[in-house]
Amino acid sequence: ATGRRVRAILVVGELALAVLLVSGAGLLIRSLWALSHVNPGFHSENVLTARITPNQNFCADQGRCFSFYRDLLREVRALPGVNEASLINTLPLDGRLQKRSSNVENYVATPEKPDPLFWLNTVSPGYFNSMRIPILSGREFTEADTTGNPRSIIISAETARRYFPNQDAVGKHIRLIGDQDWSTIVGIANDVRAYDLRLNIPTYMDGMIYVPFGPGATLEDGHVPAEMTLVLRSTSAAPQLEQSIREI
Repeated sequence: ATGRRVRAILVVGELALAVLLVSGAGLLIRSLWALSHVNPGFHSENVLTARITPNQNFCADQGRCFSFYRDLLREVRALPGVNEASLINTLPLDGRLQKRSSNVENYVATPEKPDPLFWLNTVSPGYFNSMRIPILSGREFTEADTTGNPRSIIISAETARRYFPNQDAVGKHIRLIGDQDWSTIVGIANDVRAYDLRLNIPTYMDGMIYVPFGPGATLEDGHVPAEMTLVLRSTSAAPQLEQSIREI
């Protein structure tokens, strides 16, 4: 009798474990299904990316740094089948991020709500078009913006809603902590899932900003980023294009 009771307990335990596993698998499948249908805010179809990783000292000479990347873009854009080419320092969902504390026009910092901490994207003109990220208001960067005089900035729609509610943020100003000059907001970009498919940004950050790759695109340490990701939109076969980029 004791043996039968033990066997019965074991059977009940196995059934409970099986139900638990099936329920867990169902929740996992449901979560994966939901994530697979999330709109990340950009289109990666026909896009090839390549991480360019010179040593940070390479960009100690800013002139050499910017000339290198201008030449790279010019040669890559000349490749057969390449429709668009641009640069960004932190590609969405690749696990990299840069941050900068900033002053926001008419925002008064307090001990409870200090200066906002923003995810900083450094991009070349044409990036938003390359990734099919809509500019909801204002405009994308132009080559004139890369000079840093005057300084321009693009912010995400979520950032605009948070710091400029019920008003047009284009024309307002943001200043990166440590900079002397304010940057004028020239555009509002559609939100993108940059951190993961559930969050645009980490919970400890307050928004997302974009600055043009130029003298004003400095990181927290005061240097411009040396490592950038090349973003190509192309109709060419990927293996052939990869080889061409490596040769360049």
